[in-house]
Amino acid sequence: MAGTLFTASSGDVALASATAKTCLQIKASASTGVYCKGFRVVGIQAAGGTDAAVKLRATRSTGSFGTATGTGYAAKTDPDRAVAIQATVSYNFTAEPTSPTDQYDYAAFNPESGFTEIWPRDLWLFIPAGAALNFELTAVSGTPGIRVTAFCEE
Repeated sequence: MAGTLFTASSGDVALASATAKTCLQIKASASTGVYCKGFRVVGIQAAGGTDAAVKLRATRSTGSFGTATGTGYAAKTDPDRAVAIQATVSYNFTAEPTSPTDQYDYAAFNPESGFTEIWPRDLWLFIPAGAALNFELTAVSGTPGIRVTAFCEE
């Protein structure tokens, strides 16, 4: 571990009612693992404010990583560090990762209230080299917009 801190963000992703969607994936490089220290999910309800809740789960994949519509951004928290981030960040999946394992977290929340989880050092989620951490969200009803941001160290 080089100790390079970074944030990874999905940007705005639209959810469809009752359809699970991987909004953010952080894939460790083949040679370097990543620690996820926590994350934040914020959103906006669709017109009319009918969205009762959004369900969240985080899983790990070691293969069949799915198909993202774009590469998300990974920004170093200290841009003066010469070390480049090796992890790949993807967002807004059109084909879900298959066979995800190790469900880490599950919560339901109002999209406009958001949800933040910062883990203590002993509970950071480790993404082994070549594996990925997926943030999958499901709107219970309605079509809210969601943004996922993860706080990581490589």
